[in-house]
Amino acid sequence: MVDAQTLLREIPDMSTLPELEKDKLNRAAVYKRLRKKEILFLEGEAPAGFCIIESGWIKTYRSSQGGRDVVLDILGPGDTVGSCCGPANGSSSHGCSAAAITQARVLWVKGADWRMLCRECPGLGRVALEVMLRSRRRCVDLAVELALNDVDSRLASLLLKLAGYRNGLSGKRPVAQVISHQDMASAIGTAREVVTRHLARLVEQGVLSREGRRICVDKPEQLQTIARGG
Repeated sequence: MVDAQTLLREIPDMSTLPELEKDKLNRAAVYKRLRKKEILFLEGEAPAGFCIIESGWIKTYRSSQGGRDVVLDILGPGDTVGSCCGPANGSSSHGCSAAAITQARVLWVKGADWRMLCRECPGLGRVALEVMLRSRRRCVDLAVELALNDVDSRLASLLLKLAGYRNGLSGKRPVAQVISHQDMASAIGTAREVVTRHLARLVEQGVLSREGRRICVDKPEQLQTIARGG
């Protein structure tokens, strides 16, 4: 288990907070465990507060009138969830839903406590605004990616994320095996059969390999080139 202080340092600019504000945030934070498929929050609900993932994977999605879930993003360890809605931008409700794809554990500051902290702590309010803006930019980037990038690029970007390549591309790494082909397909706006076919092609090219049921990224640099449209 990661302690709250260590996990909070995953957020850019959190280390610049005054010690008093860090202490208040640490005391307000609690850990919340999510079962697979458990809902973290629903579209239209009041903002749940501040959440950062310690372990596991969570999807954000919207439901169509026909009842079909459209996945907006897949989030993993170190990612914040629902940051684009809340006191930093005056939102009164979530614009999407969030549910655990796997068992997950999040560091959570409840909505009322988060709003109070942002009012009382100027530094934290600034960080909250910056986190919200990054989340908003991510939403825009996802829309652009779906509109302009082909399936190869979108799948390559997702695989790099699921394999945990955050700070460099060193070494062979496994892709989170708990993410189904259907979840991948929903996240990049295509069909499950298309994902299965493209994964098989990447294995044939030696970019990926299979170890039992697990997929590994053997050539992250080549996968990144594909992600960039090369």
